[in-house]
Amino acid sequence: TPSGTQVLLGVGSYDDTGALIPAAQWVADDDDVLFLQRGGYNLPLELWRSDGSVGGTARIAVVSESDRVTGALHRRGAGDLLLLVEEPSRKLVVWRSDGTPAGTQPARVLEFPDQYLSLRSVHPTATGIAFMVSLAPPSRNELWYSDGTVAGTGLGAVLPDLLSEVPVAHEGSLYFTAEVNGEEWLWRGDGSAATTRPIVPLGSRGARADSFEFFDGRLYFVACEADRRSCALLSTAVDGGLPAHVAAVCDDDDCVEIDDDLW
Repeated sequence: TPSGTQVLLGVGSYDDTGALIPAAQWVADDDDVLFLQRGGYNLPLELWRSDGSVGGTARIAVVSESDRVTGALHRRGAGDLLLLVEEPSRKLVVWRSDGTPAGTQPARVLEFPDQYLSLRSVHPTATGIAFMVSLAPPSRNELWYSDGTVAGTGLGAVLPDLLSEVPVAHEGSLYFTAEVNGEEWLWRGDGSAATTRPIVPLGSRGARADSFEFFDGRLYFVACEADRRSCALLSTAVDGGLPAHVAAVCDDDDCVEIDDDLW
C-alpha cells in the first residue's frame, strides 16, 4: 500500500552492483534480506542486511575496497552465507558470514598472479558453491568448489578452452558440456574433483547447456551434428549413461534457419 511503502536507502546511499555475471546479489535469511551494493564508481563492495525497516537496515561488512569487483551470494541455511568476490588484482576471495559484522570473515583467498582471470559463473551446490573461471596463459577454464573453509575449497576440474557456456545447476549438481580427447561429452560435477566427470558421450554431436531441462528424473537436451544439418531431442538419466533418442527437431537447412530459437 502507499502508506506501507517507504524508502530504506535513498539516493546516494544505495548503488546497484552492476554484476557482470548471473549471480545472486540478494538472498533471504528468515525475515531479513542480505544484499550486496556498490563495488563501482569509486565505492567499495559492501554486504548489508535489512529487516524492512529504516532502523533495521545496516551495513554488515566491507568485503572489498576495490571499486571494480564482482560478487555473488549463496545462503546455505539460517545465518550461514557464502560470498565469492572477484578482485581486480587477479584473485578470488571466498567469504563466510553468519549475518553479523564479527561473523563475516574471508575464508580462503585464491591468487592467480601470473594469469588473466575472469569469473564466468557462480552456482550453489549441495555443500557450498561452485564457480567457473577462465584463465590465460595457457587458455583454459577451471571449475572450483568451496564449502567456506580452507580445506573445503579446491579445484574440481581443468576444462578445455572451447567450453563456452555457463553450467546449469540442478539439485546441488552442475551439468555442462566439454570435450574429452576431441569428443564431446556431457559432464556432471558434485562438489569435488573426484565427482566431476563426463557422464554422457555425445560422439560427433554437440549440445549446449542452454537447452538442458530436467523432468521426471531425467535430463533432456538438444544435440546437433557438427554441420548443423540435423538436431535431435535426447534424454539421459541424471547420473549419466547412453543418451536416448526422443525426437528429431529439424533436418537439412531447417536446423540452420532456426538455430537461434532452437536452444
